[in-house]
Amino acid sequence: MDDDRNTLNAAQLQRALTEAQRELATARGDLDNLRGLVIGIGQAFVPEALIGAAGDEPHAYKKLTTAPIAHLIINAATDKVRRLTAFADGLDVANRERVIQQILGSAASEWTKNPLVERLYAEVESERAARRAAEERARVAEAETQKTRAQMETTWRDHATAKTELGELRKQMDHLTQARAVAVPVETPAVATPTPSPVIAPPVAAFPIAKPVTAPARIISSSNGDDPLNAVGAEWREGARQLIVLLATRGVCERPRLARILATECGVGDGQPNHLRVNRAFEDAEKAALIEVVKPRSEIGMGRAPHLIRLSDAGRIAATRVLGVEPAPSELDRLLKAHDTPEHVVLILGTRDVFLEKYPEPIERVDIFPVAVGLEGDKRYEADVAVQLKSGAILYIECERATPKNRDQRRDKWGKYFKVTGGRFFIVTPDARAMSDISSEITEWHFQHRGNVSLRMTNLHDVLDAKPATFWKMEREMKEMKIG
Repeated sequence: MDDDRNTLNAAQLQRALTEAQRELATARGDLDNLRGLVIGIGQAFVPEALIGAAGDEPHAYKKLTTAPIAHLIINAATDKVRRLTAFADGLDVANRERVIQQILGSAASEWTKNPLVERLYAEVESERAARRAAEERARVAEAETQKTRAQMETTWRDHATAKTELGELRKQMDHLTQARAVAVPVETPAVATPTPSPVIAPPVAAFPIAKPVTAPARIISSSNGDDPLNAVGAEWREGARQLIVLLATRGVCERPRLARILATECGVGDGQPNHLRVNRAFEDAEKAALIEVVKPRSEIGMGRAPHLIRLSDAGRIAATRVLGVEPAPSELDRLLKAHDTPEHVVLILGTRDVFLEKYPEPIERVDIFPVAVGLEGDKRYEADVAVQLKSGAILYIECERATPKNRDQRRDKWGKYFKVTGGRFFIVTPDARAMSDISSEITEWHFQHRGNVSLRMTNLHDVLDAKPATFWKMEREMKEMKIG
């Protein structure tokens, strides 16, 4: 309730501050218009005064405030009238007026009374008062905003402290539960583990997978005594069940993506991927030994690499027996089978994401399990990632890391890549250092190879930067070397 009240007060103060700033801007605009009118009068009647005030710098008088300019014009006009009336000494009033009118083009009374200047002074003073009032309102609104902001920060700190204390209390309760279980052991009859029937894995589509998670209420058992999640508190059990269903139905392996789906599609944690209930879903499933967590090393130089999640053997059995879901093949298992390390898997998944989110051309699909291309001599070429553009063009992407290489295998790899793509190389690396290493390797290979190569390279570190200038960080046209 306090947070809502503080938020409301902050919103009201922000609106008041915005209104005061709008009034201040209007007052400033009116003042600028009046200032222009004053300068226009001076330029029309006493231009010599403004020129004299400027000195060697043209238009220097415009740096003066409105009041000094008005005084300058009044004094110059008065002096001009005084000097002009000297020509009319000895004349009667009517003739003097006529002479001055001929000289000035206007009656002398218009100069001596200056009604326009008097009105201008009154308007300027009124605008000054309005400006001072607007500035005062803006100052008061800003002070109130700062005060409310300080109160909200104090509330947030108190909330964080309470959250920390709640976590400590939960740990103590877990310890008490474990101690009670040790003190009063419960005899649990052994349950024979049935051998799961062979799972016929359906073909897994390229990202994004269209099949949604089936609603938990229709597929989750409600009272099975052998539920491995019974050890988890009832209030948290639902999130862990949702995670098992998600892994079993979609095969997704990236923890951040799993968290987003849990929050936005499964309703865990009020739509917030970083919610406590989302995090507890992973913790509870791991405690129950239903999932395996792979923690790759980060190679892009920004934060840590995403954890990779898959069902454990117990998790697959639980999904089949307890939840009634036939597990789909895991992305992680399939990628590790085709590639060498978890770090390479992370690079491939990151490549898929940056093409979907940041590539400048419209994309039809990104496939991290592309179909192999047959070559002569029973050889095959398998790209790491295949990107199909809306235009119909297909980009075969190689995801390369800065690791020791077998030279013969690498020469064979680039040769097959050349045959399939016609020399159009698209390379993604974790960072700029790996990009430089792979560029040198390709340059050395090309020196001994016949054919032109169009090389495009980028790296995840630079593409994920806040404001990347271009998607491809290196573009080279490598012509065939002709000797002799």
